[in-house]
Amino acid sequence: MSSVENLSFVVERIFNEKKPKIGIEAAHIYSDMTPKEEHFVGARIAANYSNILESVGCITEKLLFVDNYNPKVEGKEQKLDLFQYIRDLTGIGYKPEHIVFEEDMTTFADAILYKLERENKVYKENGLYHLARGGIDLKDGKYHCSLLDAAFTMQKLNAYDIAITVLPQTRENIDQQSNMHRIIKECGYDCNRIINLWHRRNNHGLLVEFRRGNPQFLNGGEHDQIKGLLGLIGAVNDYMRYVPIKVELP
Repeated sequence: MSSVENLSFVVERIFNEKKPKIGIEAAHIYSDMTPKEEHFVGARIAANYSNILESVGCITEKLLFVDNYNPKVEGKEQKLDLFQYIRDLTGIGYKPEHIVFEEDMTTFADAILYKLERENKVYKENGLYHLARGGIDLKDGKYHCSLLDAAFTMQKLNAYDIAITVLPQTRENIDQQSNMHRIIKECGYDCNRIINLWHRRNNHGLLVEFRRGNPQFLNGGEHDQIKGLLGLIGAVNDYMRYVPIKVELP
């Protein structure tokens, strides 16, 4: 039995007739940027994962998150040709089913602040909102990226069994994702259902690192399915280590 057939068997055993639904986000970009290699590398990685997960019985949907909020607030020139970017992503196998704009997350961010304030999980100091546990900055006249990302991630967790985000492995991205996890945890969401795939280059080529929550703390019923699905994606990650990632830039 091949590796893919083994994974298909795992999906059938865990979920019976129900196909798990997975949202995959990649190629996140600011509206004042022109696409770079890292955007297309992330998209190609996401496309590979999507193909493997679908081949073993999962349903995947590809998402593109465009930050048009910070560049607009900061008065930066809008350089992104979104339609051409989508065509280029589609050309390398990553056709977004859903395109989400960060500016549209501000309403959800306000709802998060309202909820956290009512639960005394936020404090305000000199016009700045901070998360009480950890002191994470949330809003200081404008919304911080971690709060807007938390708003988007909650939408993903409402729609999918698992949310995968593919990002370049930079200190800024890692810190922002860590802060986002803390915010949604304070809102009562299950961080175990979030997976980060980090990519970076070193002297040996492209590396992809798989990060997830702590599924050993999940027990019973639906949690057993999520735990099994996390194990499945871990197995896909192990399988993908032997699949070369080739990206031809547009």
